[in-house]
Amino acid sequence: MFSRYQAVSLKPQKPILNPTWERPIVMVIQLLLLIYMYTILTTKTINNLLKKCCFCLSLFFFKKLVKFLLTQCGYARVGLNFLFCLLYYLFSLIMKSLSLILKLSVFFA
Repeated sequence: MFSRYQAVSLKPQKPILNPTWERPIVMVIQLLLLIYMYTILTTKTINNLLKKCCFCLSLFFFKKLVKFLLTQCGYARVGLNFLFCLLYYLFSLIMKSLSLILKLSVFFA
């Protein structure tokens, strides 16, 4: 005797990318974009609006990168989490000071 539910196969579909490699590839691309936007921010020949957009995007990518590193290292490793949080707040402090310098340079220009 066959049940009517035995004919249905519910095998999960294989993902296109391996899930263990998908997020690191995305994070490497975001890190490269972060480095590229940092070089744009440090040049002096571009528009201030473009600098502000690159600043916001680089801050967003850096937050995602730090969050990814924190989740990959595991929350049980308190020392690494503390180190990454410290680096994150140091970077955000540097970016805030850069934005303040940009605002002051626009104000006095």
